[in-house]
Amino acid sequence: MYIEGTTYNYNNSYTSVQKKQNNSTLNSLGNSDDTIRKISSYSFPTILMISSWLVNTKQKSKVPTLPSIRATNKYLAKILEKPMEAMQKTGVVNPKEIDKILTSLVGKSNVSDLYFYEKAVKNPEGRVKEYIVDKYKYVLEARMAKNKPVVRFFSRQPNKNKRFYLTNRGEFQINAYSRSFTHLKGDKNTIAWIKKK
Repeated sequence: MYIEGTTYNYNNSYTSVQKKQNNSTLNSLGNSDDTIRKISSYSFPTILMISSWLVNTKQKSKVPTLPSIRATNKYLAKILEKPMEAMQKTGVVNPKEIDKILTSLVGKSNVSDLYFYEKAVKNPEGRVKEYIVDKYKYVLEARMAKNKPVVRFFSRQPNKNKRFYLTNRGEFQINAYSRSFTHLKGDKNTIAWIKKK
């Protein structure tokens, strides 16, 4: 959980390593009727290993799985349909409306105001809020870019190329960090939200 004053830097990167295990012998046993016959041909240590594997497999299947990030993105796109439809009519998006919807959805305890900064700008104007949806973190960001307010909403992964960005079509797209259609146009309401008015 992030607390107010936490530094936010969206240019970090990371590497994840996944371990893969090949249990071809164990997988070949499956749940067939002649499993006992097959097991009896193995040595006692092998039987213990197979028993342990079968118990662990049954335990793992009971662990509930959360929806994938794509499913969550689809759900959020539906939740944000109203402000996105308004953007289609007016050409601008209001971050205050998005903030209100998301805070209502996740609860105030799952929302954090983060410290906004940009390396290239001496005194940047902007605001960043983070929302926790299931196990995923999303960021609503509004900032001044070339004296115009810009709004962005995306999944928070350290690697900017793996994030899902909300587009001006009201859907999420991966690997769209620098794409213009993920830089949603703001107006005086965006400036008011940045200044927390």
